[in-house]
Amino acid sequence: MRKKIMIVVIGMTLITMLAGYGCHEKNTKYESAMQNADSYLKESDFESALGCYDIAAKLEPKSAIPLIKMADIYITQELYEKAEDTIEQAILLAPDSADAYKTKMTLDLKSGKGYDAYDALIHVNECGGASITPEEYLQLGKLLNEQGFTKQALNCLEKVSANDMTLEQKTEYWLILKMAGEDEKITELVLPVAGSEKMPLDFDEKFEEGTFGLTKTQIGEEIFTRWDDVQIISISPNGKYGVFKEKEPTFGFFLYDFEEKN
Repeated sequence: MRKKIMIVVIGMTLITMLAGYGCHEKNTKYESAMQNADSYLKESDFESALGCYDIAAKLEPKSAIPLIKMADIYITQELYEKAEDTIEQAILLAPDSADAYKTKMTLDLKSGKGYDAYDALIHVNECGGASITPEEYLQLGKLLNEQGFTKQALNCLEKVSANDMTLEQKTEYWLILKMAGEDEKITELVLPVAGSEKMPLDFDEKFEEGTFGLTKTQIGEEIFTRWDDVQIISISPNGKYGVFKEKEPTFGFFLYDFEEKN
């Protein structure tokens, strides 16, 4: 039994040693370094993968592929500064690489840089070859809207079918379109009116007549850039008024007139 265990341990050590030699710069070709790196990556051995990609980058200094791979790993590890430095080098080497710009878009999205991510997206589409998922379009659209880039947010959201959106995402899309005055687009997409079931059917009429003891508060568009602080409660049946709750600092409720937003 002891002999068998020793043989197994020795065998594993030998395999580990041989694997280690697979990414030595002096003894490795570019293709082998990339293959070894890809294998390590599949096993989530990020440090070994980074080592092999780094050697591959040195063996082929004009190739952007290993740098893109390294940047992807840094993003996974949330090492965003390293990822930014690496992907910028890759873009310098391959300014027409859709994969490089896709990685940059992912990095900027995770770093909360909405417009930079949108700029990278434009380059991805211009270069071609890299696909953007509906979820990525939705995430970027939401971030752009939060940061006040409504037009760019709509450009992203228009790439996604309403059938691929959750109810919450449809609500956000409806609100962005409403704020932009795109009522025809709302009708065309048959988006549900967010929260309308919570409002009485005669709300608009009664409110305007002063039947409800409410005071209209014009809160302005700037409040809608703070999605963490503002929550939509409901929309009146004809889509003219919206009721919102501000979590901080007053924890108050506000009525917003879409038609008189300006």
